[in-house]
Amino acid sequence: MRGKSPIQDRKRIHMSLQDTSKTLFESLNECRRRLGDLRNRADVPALSVAMFRLEAPGTIPFHGQAFSRVLAGKPYEVQPYIGLGESFSLGFYPLADDLPTERILSALNAVERITGELIPLLRELPRSALALLRLPQTENWWRIVFHLGWHLPRAFLRPTRRRLLGHDAVASGIREEVVIQLHGMARTG
Repeated sequence: MRGKSPIQDRKRIHMSLQDTSKTLFESLNECRRRLGDLRNRADVPALSVAMFRLEAPGTIPFHGQAFSRVLAGKPYEVQPYIGLGESFSLGFYPLADDLPTERILSALNAVERITGELIPLLRELPRSALALLRLPQTENWWRIVFHLGWHLPRAFLRPTRRRLLGHDAVASGIREEVVIQLHGMARTG
C-alpha cells in the first residue's frame, strides 16, 4: 500500500488550516455581533473606560482619586489589575451623566461575559497576525483593548490619548499624548 504524496499531504494541511481559520473568524464575528447587540439593550448602559498605568517604578493608584481628577464628577467603578510584569487600574464610567454607580457593574458584567470568550480566540490567530498586533500576554481583555487603541488609533478605537502626569503620587496635570511625544516633558507644564 502506497503512502500519500507530499502534494496530497500539503493539500490536506492547507484544507485543515482553512477550516480552522474559518471557524476562528466565525467565532470572533459571533462575539462581535453579541457585543453589538448589547448597544441596543436598554438594561445595558453605554460605558467607557480610563486606564492608569505607571511607566516608572512605584505604586499604582488603585484608589479613585486619580480617576476623580480625570472623570470630573462622573460616577465610576475602579478595578485594579496586578499581573506578571505590570499593574494598572481601570475606571469604568457611563457615557450618560445620570447613571447610578451600581448600574456600571451590571453593564460591565454583560460585556465581560462575552469578552471572556475573546482572549482564547485571539491566541489562535495566525502567527503572522499575532506578530503584527504584538498583543500583550495577559488575560485582561481591557489591557488588550487599550493596547490596540494606543497602537492602532486610527484603524481601531479612536481613543482619547492623554497622560496624567505626576510625581511622588501627586498628580500635576493632564496632557495630550502627542504633545508629550513630540516635545517631551519640558514643554508640558
